[in-house]
Amino acid sequence: MNIIRKSPDKYTVHKNGEHHFSLVKILKDYDSDKAALNDLTNLAVGEITERDLLGSNYEQDAEAGKFGNRVNVLEAALEGIRSDLVDSLILSTGDVEKAVREAVKRINGILNDGRKEE
Repeated sequence: MNIIRKSPDKYTVHKNGEHHFSLVKILKDYDSDKAALNDLTNLAVGEITERDLLGSNYEQDAEAGKFGNRVNVLEAALEGIRSDLVDSLILSTGDVEKAVREAVKRINGILNDGRKEE
C-alpha cells in the first residue's frame, strides 16, 4: 500500500491495488512505525478508541460548556420574565405598563451582559 498524496488537513489517499484507492483520515502522527503499529493493534482489539488517539480539545470543550451554561441562564431568565408578564395581566393599566418596562429593563440587562462576555 503506497501513500500517493498527503494533505495538510489530515487526510490521505492510499493506493490499495491497481484500480482501488481509499480515502483515509489520519488520527495521529508518529515518529516511529513501532509506536504507530502498537496503537493500531490496540485500536483494532478495542483497548483504545479513536477518541483516545485524537485526544481532547480542551478549548473546544470549554467553549461548548460556556455556551451550554449561557443557554441555561437565558432560559431561566426568559421563564422569569414570562412569569412576571403573565402576573402583570391581572394588574391595573398603570401597573401593567410598569411591569412591561421592568421586563424590558431585564431583557436589556441580559443582552448587555452577553455582549460584555464576548
